Amino acid sequence: MRKKRHHLLALSVFWGGLAAAALVPMAAAHADDCSLGFCSLISGGEPSDAAYAGFRPLATEWTSNQPVNVEVTENGTSFVSGSYNVAEQDFASPLWDENSYTYSTFLPAADNATGIDSDGLSGASINDLAYGPGQGLTAAGPTYLFNNLDVQYANGMQIEVTTGTNEFTNVFAGTSTESGDWLLMPGDSTPILLWDSLPSPSMPEVSDLLSLLPPDLWGPDWASAFPPGLI
Repeated sequence: MRKKRHHLLALSVFWGGLAAAALVPMAAAHADDCSLGFCSLISGGEPSDAAYAGFRPLATEWTSNQPVNVEVTENGTSFVSGSYNVAEQDFASPLWDENSYTYSTFLPAADNATGIDSDGLSGASINDLAYGPGQGLTAAGPTYLFNNLDVQYANGMQIEVTTGTNEFTNVFAGTSTESGDWLLMPGDSTPILLWDSLPSPSMPEVSDLLSLLPPDLWGPDWASAFPPGLI
C-alpha cells in the first residue's frame, strides 16, 4: 500500500480541538506528534493467527492479526513512534467484498519520549463494504457499484462515506450529540450541505480516510479500488 499522509489531527481540530499539542523531542528520543511531520501506517511484521475459510470461486475469507507501525517522517528522517495490533477480516466474493479492521491500544516505541497516540486510532474500527458484479475474485479486479466506508473512533466520533459509482457520494460525520451530512454529485466540486450541527461546518477530506486503512496482505488495492468521486 502506498504511504499516505495522515490528516487525523486536522479532523480532530475540526471536532473541537481534540488535536494533541506540538511536542518538542527530548535528547536521544523521539516525539510522536504527527503535526511534526508525515505519518504513515506501515507493516510491522508478518501477520499472525492467519486463517482461511471459503470455497473458490464462490467466496474467500482471510482473518489475521497484523502488527502495524506508525512511521513519522520529519525533516527527511523517518522513525517509528509506536505500533498497533490490527485484527483484520477480509471477505471477497463475485458480488461483494467486505473488509474490517479493529485497532488495539497504541504501543509506544522504546525511544518514544511521549507515548502519545498521535494517530488517534486506539480502539478504532473500520469497515468497508462494496457491492457490484466483478469483485475481488476476478482477474480484472473489483468494479464497485456501491461502497460504504464506516470509521468508528473510540471517542465516539464516526465518519461514514457512502458512494454510488457515477451517482453520488454522501459524507456523514457525527458524535452522539452533533452531526453533519454532505452530498456530492458527479461533476460537482462543491458538496451540498444537507444539515449541520457541528462546531465547524467543514466536510472531512474523504481521500484522507484511506490513509487510515492498514497494510493488508489479503485486502484490495485501496488506491484503485474505490469508485470515481470518492477519492
